[in-house]
Amino acid sequence: MSLYIDDYFLGRSLIKGNRFTRILRKGYNEDHFTEYSVKLNEKKSTLIEEAVINKDFVRGVGKRDQEEFLIIPIGNYSTICLSVVAKENLYKLNEFNSVVNLSKDLFQLVENQITAIGIQKDLSLSSLKASYGDLEENCQIGSFFIDICDYSKKSRQFGIGYEVFIGNNLFPDLVKKVNHIALPERIIGDEILLISTSHTSGNENVLEAFFESIKLVIEYLNTEGNEKSKNKGFDRLLFKGGFAFGEGVLIIDGISGRTLGRPSIDGARLIDAAKPGEILTNLDKHLVEEKLPEYYVEERVIQVKEGNYSATVIKVSM
Repeated sequence: MSLYIDDYFLGRSLIKGNRFTRILRKGYNEDHFTEYSVKLNEKKSTLIEEAVINKDFVRGVGKRDQEEFLIIPIGNYSTICLSVVAKENLYKLNEFNSVVNLSKDLFQLVENQITAIGIQKDLSLSSLKASYGDLEENCQIGSFFIDICDYSKKSRQFGIGYEVFIGNNLFPDLVKKVNHIALPERIIGDEILLISTSHTSGNENVLEAFFESIKLVIEYLNTEGNEKSKNKGFDRLLFKGGFAFGEGVLIIDGISGRTLGRPSIDGARLIDAAKPGEILTNLDKHLVEEKLPEYYVEERVIQVKEGNYSATVIKVSM
């Protein structure tokens, strides 16, 4: 058995789908030849390419070693390659084939995690390193937490397919909608944290860009995201959020891109106090009404660790 994964996710390529590298080789004879690295769009890699593009198993017999092989795609970015000597009884390979068919949900989770890695490389705060290098800077920061409601309940109801939909479809599409002005600091399960700074938007008016990203997020989740959820059979998409704005520290280094300071602390507390269909913020009610006139806005006193806290509530449920 061997396992190949896209070089992009190993940090060896800037392009997805260009070359796959073997990261696991087990059970072959010492003189057995297996490619360490295969470049797609070359003749020798057509079978791996076929499996990945068609998202289906490819089975055959090797011309040189006469071993029967089975290539199993794991989403778009990795494959499992299995082989047995053709003259031997092939029932084990057939049996494994059946097990693989039963394990497709597991492979979807693997694809989900690989996709999340891709987002972290391409469209996260870490991607700012290419433009700014290592950075530690005091600046204005907008922190926007979004949480998908009833995630655990729907995961139990619909199975692993719902987790894959959120992590592999909904959140990546959401990030692409706003990545010109806001980038994710992290994505964990049913929650995503989007960050706006002058570095993410190129706009010195960070508050203006931050509100633009908030508007885009709400519109996407209420329309396209909601429709996708319904089309998948997962019913209405319900979410809540919390956002805060203020001075903080943006850090970009070899470990990650991240923020420190009140915006992220306050944003986390606000989302905890939000009810489904609400977004809470520490910004003034009149400012929010001006920037988001299409939504009903009210004030509410919430309880946090420090005591009572006055928050502005935006009703976003459709």
